[in-house]
Amino acid sequence: MFGELKEIEKISVIDKTKRKILEVAYLLFFFYESLDWQFIFLMLWLIALSIIHWISIKRAGFLIAESQINFNDNVKLLMTFIMLFYIDIKVNNLKQSSQISLYFFYGTEEKFQNVLFGFEFMLLPIRITLPFLKYVINIFEILTFSQFDSKQIIFSGLEVLSTILKLCVQIMLFKYVLNTQGFLLILFVDTFENAFAMLKKLKAFYNQIKLVRMIDKIQDVEKIDSPDSTCLICLNELENGKQLSCGHVYHKSCLKTWISGNFNQFCPKCKQAIKLDEDKINQTDSQTKQLKKQILFQELREIRSNIQLLQILQQCRNIQNNVQNFEGIGNVQYALPCEAIKYSSEVTEIKRLQNNYMNKIIRGIENGIIENHLLPK
Repeated sequence: MFGELKEIEKISVIDKTKRKILEVAYLLFFFYESLDWQFIFLMLWLIALSIIHWISIKRAGFLIAESQINFNDNVKLLMTFIMLFYIDIKVNNLKQSSQISLYFFYGTEEKFQNVLFGFEFMLLPIRITLPFLKYVINIFEILTFSQFDSKQIIFSGLEVLSTILKLCVQIMLFKYVLNTQGFLLILFVDTFENAFAMLKKLKAFYNQIKLVRMIDKIQDVEKIDSPDSTCLICLNELENGKQLSCGHVYHKSCLKTWISGNFNQFCPKCKQAIKLDEDKINQTDSQTKQLKKQILFQELREIRSNIQLLQILQQCRNIQNNVQNFEGIGNVQYALPCEAIKYSSEVTEIKRLQNNYMNKIIRGIENGIIENHLLPK
């Protein structure tokens, strides 16, 4: 199905399998008096499904990172994901899910082992959904040569949501065990670890959104002449970019992608934590917007003055034409100055300036430089 496993895949799967075996050993010790073939079969089935889930998730990451797309490998992995989803859904529609519902909604006591496995099988589709979405979206980007700028932020939000769902399931399981069997240490440890991970990811996700918004407000560094004028994220030359507090400069889009894709925000070059002074950045951004607003208003005033001048000249030409029609072409003592005649396309020029005027206003509103109620009079 997967072919030969890579070394890092083997290490990851072995580590997770060891942890799962420890959990199984603890459960076997806890339920040694009520062991039966159904319990052993469900245990082995859970371990086998978990291993296939882990390998699929790891393999998806490797296939996305490869520069060339192997059609056969991607089709195999896609079919594996679909098969795993089908198995997870079918398993969760069996009696394990019904037993969980019976207990929580009707208080009916069921065999503890079946309820325990029901919760474990409920976690499997939650764990695989986010990696599957990442895989499909990244493959779509590679095939269509497109890119979603806010993709990483959405993935981070979905990862936080996945952690919350897993925590809810484990809290339900811990509550059930506490009420029926007593305190179970291994479930408490798992629940505590997920709660800590959720709080950590929520904090990191908040910092991600905050940093990404602040990146837009950092003043651009124009024309970088230093010998090290390469963006270390995309490895392209830097014409302009955003400068971090450590002094290193990167493209704005690259910096947003880097921050969105890493919960630990640090400079790619010096590994220092990315720290941005919000008050200073807001003050600089306010000053920059004020300066841009003044420049824009000045340009709008100049365009409006030119429009008014051209309209006056157009009126002059119309009057002169009327005078020439009534007094004769040779009698020009009543005609206005001949400079007005030089503008043979006043109407076209007026329309062009009017369009330019409106376009500047629209761009100013879109860029947040001016607001509708602050348009120049």
